Amino acid sequence: SIFSVTSAASAKTQKISNRNISAHRVKGDEYKIMQSQSANFKHGKALACLRILSSSKGGEFVSRHNRILNDLSMIVRGLMMDDDSMVRQAACLAMGAIMGRSINEIAILKVARHAILKCMRTTEEMDVHIALARGLMVATNMKPHIFVCRAGTPILEGALILGFSSPHAVQKMFHAFLWLALGIGDKDSAHAGLAEYMSLAEGDNGLIMMNLVTKNLARIKSVHDILWT
Repeated sequence: SIFSVTSAASAKTQKISNRNISAHRVKGDEYKIMQSQSANFKHGKALACLRILSSSKGGEFVSRHNRILNDLSMIVRGLMMDDDSMVRQAACLAMGAIMGRSINEIAILKVARHAILKCMRTTEEMDVHIALARGLMVATNMKPHIFVCRAGTPILEGALILGFSSPHAVQKMFHAFLWLALGIGDKDSAHAGLAEYMSLAEGDNGLIMMNLVTKNLARIKSVHDILWT
């Protein structure tokens, strides 16, 4: 009957609502716990996530269990906004591995984007910017072209800004990231990533990126040319 269907739908909605309330409580509890932990402990937690996700067995296990990956993502996003810059640096590296292990690229970009863009602010410490660039390179090494999509465009545009208006040490790191993310070094499709980005870019950012590629990124033969100079 209609009453039975309505009752079932209402019960289902209530269950979903209860799960959402429980999820918010877990997030709130996790936040309170993290606030009470020392910077060294949180730094170690972020590095442990990075090590597990970067290993073949650990990373493959986590990528097959979406709930675990989501929990790690939530923890690391919180650490990326920590007051201690050492914690933020480690968390930026860990987030790269989380994105690289996710089987749902669009979803992980959407949830990670806010924390990433906060760490891209020009007022952020230089060491955090460098760690973030390294983390983003970890992600794109694990999943080539992950950022060349609508969900990843804000991250590419944030990298573009830092690739122009930062100290040299930060600029070169984001040049390396963009070189990888756009696939500039790909022999068969060196311009495919740039063309896709330009179709998604806001305003003049596409032309600005093309200018950066022409003058800087196209001259790079290997990321190692940048990282070790």
